[in-house]
Amino acid sequence: MSREQERAPGVSVVVRSFRRLPALLELLDAILAQDYEDFEVVVIEQSGAEAKPFEDRFRALCEKHSELRVIRTEPLGPAGARNRGWREANKDIVLFIDDDDLPMSTTWITAHAINYRDPEIVGVSGSEVLEPGERMPYVSRWLARHFCLSYSFLGTPYTFCRFDERVERVDWLHGGNASIRRSIVEELGGWDAEFVDHEEHSLCVRLRPLRKTHRLVFDPDARMLRRKNIEGGIGRRGASLHDSFRRDVQYYHRIAKALLGWRFYLLLPVYPPLIWLRAARRVIGRGSAKLGAELMHISATFPWAYRRALTARG
Repeated sequence: MSREQERAPGVSVVVRSFRRLPALLELLDAILAQDYEDFEVVVIEQSGAEAKPFEDRFRALCEKHSELRVIRTEPLGPAGARNRGWREANKDIVLFIDDDDLPMSTTWITAHAINYRDPEIVGVSGSEVLEPGERMPYVSRWLARHFCLSYSFLGTPYTFCRFDERVERVDWLHGGNASIRRSIVEELGGWDAEFVDHEEHSLCVRLRPLRKTHRLVFDPDARMLRRKNIEGGIGRRGASLHDSFRRDVQYYHRIAKALLGWRFYLLLPVYPPLIWLRAARRVIGRGSAKLGAELMHISATFPWAYRRALTARG
């Protein structure tokens, strides 16, 4: 065991996987090559019959690596798969990564784990790059440092996960390449299964009362390659405008409300136009005539669409 691994806790790497089996096998090769000594890998595999052609590969990997467990289940959703993963975990730290991502080095687990030698740290978010060798893309280092994994005045989450400097206190943990003490997750009851998007915030909001004695950090040494061109998954990036609109309404009226308390009610008139503008930005970004028609429909029926989104689940 290396000196930097001394006193560092055991780590359960939890992989959520859905219909990305070749990418999952590539990811498992990268995780099983990590230099950390005390870790296990728990795969929550939800592909159903699509996994049959790969069963021999998974069986061979499990026979070769006792630290690997592949748990097959029906689709659980993003939060449900997280919850199944941490409940199956046997180590003190739970480290999440999705099947379309890759660690950038063999020290990825180590970079997460050594943070937990500080008892005040309860969660760590690592950095991400979109391609190997990428340089930090943000124009202002001050802005990136100040807003990294923070919430705005309105409760909107800022990310800045491609930053290359350590930040000693952040507000939330990113969905992938993030670790947390298992005891904290257990104490808080896990993630809210109603959320299809933004599910990571459902736990981080409940973490906020612990900020006086505990903290979350951003560590750029725990780097991950984020691969946006991998097919499969639940399709959140390609969600329809109506689904994105509904999820934004759910986020602001559930997460932002919990974050802001009484201030949310003072800002309440701001949220409908803010959510409409976010929908308009998606239309402009995708440049689709069909999306334009969807936006026109939402605009024409905005009060009713907003009300339906408020009462929708998931």
